[in-house]
Formats: sequence, structure tokens, C-alpha cells
Amino acid sequence: MLDDVSVEITAGMRLGIVGANGTGKSTLLGILTGKLAPDGGEVEIGQTVKVASIDQSRSVLDENKSVVEEVAQQEDAIVNVAGQEQRVATFLEQFLFPGQRKHTQIRQLSGGERNRVLLAKLLLQKGNVLALDEPTNDLDLPTLRALEDALCAFAGVVLVVSHDRYFLDRVCTRLLVQACSGKARFHEGALEDLLH
Repeated sequence: MLDDVSVEITAGMRLGIVGANGTGKSTLLGILTGKLAPDGGEVEIGQTVKVASIDQSRSVLDENKSVVEEVAQQEDAIVNVAGQEQRVATFLEQFLFPGQRKHTQIRQLSGGERNRVLLAKLLLQKGNVLALDEPTNDLDLPTLRALEDALCAFAGVVLVVSHDRYFLDRVCTRLLVQACSGKARFHEGALEDLLH
């Protein structure tokens, strides 16, 4: 599936992994983050690397908890986001949970709202590498904008597998194009430029 792929991830890199279905994008993401072992070659992950991720199937949320309980246990909790402390209530407003909406039980949320809860939880995992496999699947527009804004503000490394051109162009600075042959090549700049 992957043939002679060499990738070096540097601080602050925002790498989009693109290619046709079945070319090994998710496998490569798993290898880069240490979740999968390669059949050959080696993967070296720095000692300070902490990966936070959401896969295509998304995490399971506790249906009986409220939004604030699922994200940080209690409303007056202080959370650390990108090195800055803030109350979880303020943090959740960035994910479109104003006022009493934060106290809504997970089972009463729409699909888009559930995705916003997952995104908030992801950013609180305190990872310095975010690994996202098809994160824009099934997102409504407000959730997609919240995701884009959060990733653009994130100071660490972003590794993302996606087919969403606009999302990749907004979030990523470099692309790894995975071919059906198993070969990969890098592209600097927008996916739109690569397609024309």
C-alpha cells in the first residue's frame, strides 16, 4: 500500500494527506502517529510528542452527561487551551454552546453539536500533534467553521486526512499526495493548484 514513503514532521507543520480512496492515507496517518507499525522501515517519534486524535468513526460520548460534564466535568472548571487558562463555560461558547445549552444532555444533541463536543474534547487532550482522519465528514457548516478556526489557531502540528479541498487549503500549508502506486510526493501550497 505504501512504497518508499519518507516523511519528516517539523514543529508547526500543517500537513494534509490526500489521495484516492484505498491508497493508504489512514494507514500512513496511523504509522506517523505510532498507532500502527510499518511492515518495513522505521518510525521515530520524539519524546515530547503527544498525539491527540479523532478517527473516522469518532469517539463515543456518554449519552447521560451534559455537554459541560462530558468536556470538563463541571462548569466552573478551568481548562488550558493552547497555553492559556479559561473557564470551560467560556471555552464552550467558542463551540457554539452558549448559556444553558452547555447543560444539554448529549442524547439531546444534533449530529453537528455532538461533533462540536468531540472537537472541544480533542483540543483539551493537551496534545502537541493533532491527527485527524476525515474530520469534516458529516459536519454542519457552523461546526466546520469552528474546526477550521480552532486548527488555524493551534500552535502545534496538524496532520489531517481529508478530501475537502477548501478545508485543506484553509488549514494546511503542505500536502502529501498519496498515489495508487504507493508512491507519495509533497506539494507546497493549495490543493486547488495541484488539481489544475
